[in-house]
Amino acid sequence: MSLICFFLMLQCVVFVCLYTMESTNLILCNKQSIMDLSCISQARGMIEYNTWIRNCSKDQSQLILEKQMEIQGKNVYFKDCETYILCKYEQIQMRIYYDDHFVSGLEITKNVSSEIENVPKINKILPD
Repeated sequence: MSLICFFLMLQCVVFVCLYTMESTNLILCNKQSIMDLSCISQARGMIEYNTWIRNCSKDQSQLILEKQMEIQGKNVYFKDCETYILCKYEQIQMRIYYDDHFVSGLEITKNVSSEIENVPKINKILPD
């Protein structure tokens, strides 16, 4: 009888551990999704602005070809390559393809730190 109770208790512990691991993974996926959507939103802003400059202005020096910012505590680097926006942070690289005003495709590559050039760091000025 005690052996049956032990196995039932063991199954309950395993179930709780699996449930906890699944919940943790879902939380991590949610954070990654929010980060990706934030990057895409910033890229859309660059696309709209640069398309407007290319179509309506003769002064091409106003184009935002490179941009870096901090999103959710991570240094993110954007570069307009005319047909796509290159977005890099940590070990993730996103290519956000566009035509005129709209995002037409997305390509995400992970673990690319050795394949891409180093992303410049944001210099923060701290008060004295």
